[in-house]
Amino acid sequence: MLGRCRATPSGGFAGHLDQGKPSQQEPRQQIMIADCPPMEKQVQTDRSSARRRVLKTAQISFKRGGAAIDCTIRDISEHGAALKVVSSVGIPDLFDLAIVGSPNRPCRLVWRKAAQIGVAFL
Repeated sequence: MLGRCRATPSGGFAGHLDQGKPSQQEPRQQIMIADCPPMEKQVQTDRSSARRRVLKTAQISFKRGGAAIDCTIRDISEHGAALKVVSSVGIPDLFDLAIVGSPNRPCRLVWRKAAQIGVAFL
């Protein structure tokens, strides 16, 4: 019986093979799983609305319009977006996203990487 998939340090995926109840003396056997779906695809299938890939210019504005950070919208959905930024350091948890040609959208920061953030629209 196949267990759960997990990412390996090399970027691949591994799983474990359960052969009944493991004894204390026998560790689970690690095997490489060729058909484990990449984590990114798993996350996208769990979304409540599909994201569309785009490249739109926008600005993250906060402090009542006093500060702004340029960004690029990489993908967007009805409920949120992924934004490319120079650095995610200093971006607050709540801000407005000013999209060129659209009204400002209030946002909540959901995840953060070095040069990319994910937001949920409020």
